[in-house]
Amino acid sequence: MSQSNSVPLDTPYKRILRFLLSNIFNVRNTNVIVDYIKNNFEHLSVDEVRQLIHLSSVQYKLRTVPLVLAIIALKHNKLENPKEVFLQLLTQPNLLTTALSIYEQVNGNVKPLAASLKKALAEKIVTFNNYSLIKGNVTINNFKLSDVIKLTHPKAISKDQEILFKQILDGDTPKLDNWETVISSAKTQQERQVQWERLLLDGKLVNLNLLRNLNNLVDYSVNPNFVLEKLSNINLDKVNLFQLLNATLNIKNKVILEGLNTLINTQSKLSLDGRTLIILDISGSMSAAIDHNKTRLQVATMLAFYLGRICENSLVVFTAGNDGASIGKHKIYTKDVKNVSYTKFFEDTCATNSEIGAGGIFTRQCLEWCEDNTPGRFNRTVVISDSCDCDRYNKVSRPFTTYSFLLNIANTSNEMVTDSNWSSEINGWSENLPLFIKEFESNF
Repeated sequence: MSQSNSVPLDTPYKRILRFLLSNIFNVRNTNVIVDYIKNNFEHLSVDEVRQLIHLSSVQYKLRTVPLVLAIIALKHNKLENPKEVFLQLLTQPNLLTTALSIYEQVNGNVKPLAASLKKALAEKIVTFNNYSLIKGNVTINNFKLSDVIKLTHPKAISKDQEILFKQILDGDTPKLDNWETVISSAKTQQERQVQWERLLLDGKLVNLNLLRNLNNLVDYSVNPNFVLEKLSNINLDKVNLFQLLNATLNIKNKVILEGLNTLINTQSKLSLDGRTLIILDISGSMSAAIDHNKTRLQVATMLAFYLGRICENSLVVFTAGNDGASIGKHKIYTKDVKNVSYTKFFEDTCATNSEIGAGGIFTRQCLEWCEDNTPGRFNRTVVISDSCDCDRYNKVSRPFTTYSFLLNIANTSNEMVTDSNWSSEINGWSENLPLFIKEFESNF
C-alpha cells in the first residue's frame, strides 16, 4: 500500500498543493485553474497562500497558477505586499496580459483594477526590451498589451519604447527577425538553406530553438560541422536533459547525433536521492505513435534514461510477455544507465523486445517478479507504460516500495489518480517527472 493513502488530503492546502503538482505535468486551462482554486481557497491562511505562491512560482516554475493564487488572494485580503508579489510573478510580457484575463475571471471586470496590480503592471512593462514586448504581444481571452497600456498608463523609459507603445496601441507592431518569420518568408529550398545558415551565424538560433530545429538544419543541407560547432556552444543552464534526449529523435546525421550524445553525457545532474526501480513496458502496443514524430516506446525510453541518469542509484527492468498465455516476462538491464549513451540504451531496449515477447503489460506479475528477483531495497518504483494491462486473471497491483508512481503515457489528460494502491497514477508524461516525484515525496 502506498504511503500517500495514509496522508489526510481533505485540507484545502493539501488539495491545492496536489493540484499544483499535477500542473507540473501540464498546465490546465486558466478557467479550470481559477475554478479549482476558488472552490478550495476560503479556508486558506495568509501563510499558506504565501507558501503556495512560492512553491508554484519558484520551485515548480509555473506561471499562470501563482498569478491565479495571487489575484484570488488579493480579492480575499490574504495577499501580503501585493505589488511586490505581482512584480516577482510578472516575469514576461505575455503574463501582463494573462494577469488582466485572470483578474476579469476572478472579479467579473478589469475596472476598477486593484491599485497594487495596476502599479505593478505599469512598472513591469517598461522593464522589457522591445523584442520581448513585440514577441509577447499576444491575445489572451481578448486582452492584449494595448489593454495593459490603456489601463495603467506606463511612462516609457526611452524614445524607442515610447514609439513601440504607440505602435502597440495602433495595432501596428513591427515584425520580428526570428527564425519563424525568416523561414516562413523564404520561398525556395535554396533560400531556406541560406536563411538557416544566416540564423546560425547571427546567433539567432540558440539553445532550445537550436535543439528543436536540428532536423530542419539537416533537411536543408546546412553543413553538419557548422551545426555541431553551434551545438557545442549551447548553454546547458538553458536546456534540460530531456530536451536534449528529445532532440535525438529521428536525427539522420551521425555527426550531429554524436554531438548530442556528448552533451547528454555532460548534462546528467543528480536530483533524486536513494534507489529507484524503473519498470519499462516494451510490449507491442508501445510502438503506437504518441504524436506525429515519436512513438510511445521512444517517449518511454527517454523518460527511463532520464530517470536513470538523474537518480542517485537505479535499476531498469524491461517487461512484456505473452498475451495468449496471460504470462508476463521480465528482464533486468544489466548495464548502468549512467555509463551508456542514449542511442545505445534505445538499441538495447529494442533488442530486448525480441527476447521477452510483444505481449502485455502484466503489471501485477512484473511487480511480484521484481520483489522476488531484484537485488537490494528501493525507495521508489516508477512504471512507464501505456497501461494496456493484459492480465486476464488479476490486475490488482501491489507496489512494494515506500513510493510508487504509475505513468500511463498513452493518455494525455495529465490527471492524477490517488484512490489506488499507487502513491500516484499519472495519465500523461512530462520532462518534469523528476521534479514531480521529488516534490510529491517531500509533501505527501
